[in-house]
Amino acid sequence: MKMSEIVFSKLDKLGKSYKKSGDGFIVTQCLNPAHKDKHPSFSISLENGAGFCFTCGFKVDARYWIDGEIDEDFIRDLEYRNLENQLDKQEIKKDEKIFLPPMYEEVADNWRGLTRETINKFGMYVCKKGLYQNRVIFPMYYDGVLKGFNTRTLGNDTPKYLYAKGMDLKSLIYPNFAYTDELVIVEGIMDALSLVQDGIPAIANFGLSVNFNEFKINELLKKGVSKLWLMFDNDKYGKEANLKFKQSFLNNYFEIDYAFNNPKLRAFYNSDCKDYNEFANKK
Repeated sequence: MKMSEIVFSKLDKLGKSYKKSGDGFIVTQCLNPAHKDKHPSFSISLENGAGFCFTCGFKVDARYWIDGEIDEDFIRDLEYRNLENQLDKQEIKKDEKIFLPPMYEEVADNWRGLTRETINKFGMYVCKKGLYQNRVIFPMYYDGVLKGFNTRTLGNDTPKYLYAKGMDLKSLIYPNFAYTDELVIVEGIMDALSLVQDGIPAIANFGLSVNFNEFKINELLKKGVSKLWLMFDNDKYGKEANLKFKQSFLNNYFEIDYAFNNPKLRAFYNSDCKDYNEFANKK
């Protein structure tokens, strides 16, 4: 089969219209999934399949048409630049796509007590430049759709955690997985991941009571959760939050108990650690 036939067949499957542009060339909308191209800007050679976008610079060659192979690093970099532009202009809205920063390296094995299996399972990676320089990225998906991301500094930068703008933390359950009937509620993302790694279902509340709303209640009920274990940080504010939750409206929907009554968490409460991630890290 000629390259031109392969190109036309692929464009038809993608639903892309095209028109002739010189001898042996056609032009269509950009094939880069991160480029919202409203006008034809992507030139393709019908002889060898080489393609180039005059707007974003995305390129393909014969491997794209035959094997579907694309330059993932280029797409990541473009998504990152789009994100930086949106952040600079404060144009991100809730209904707009949130782009992940580019990946530069993997998170080190056993970083803060997290195993390689956990790191890979939740798609964590390190960004090394721009707004999220020297930070671990935590992509946050819900039903397969990227809802945003959280980042944690690898050093002593402030703030320690930095979220993507445009995220609605009140409508985000993380980590999102197959829950059991019992669930531990913690403040932070690292505590939640450490608990899940140890086989104890948990979610991060991204703070205290303000982020636990009707949406989360309904989602957890749909997933079959019937009991919540309260496990906010073992400090003054965490203890106050535990008491506030214990006496809150959540009692109308779930059985509520303090996590120090959970036999699976006895070792943590017998330690001098402030939170569960510190406990996991020491292990």
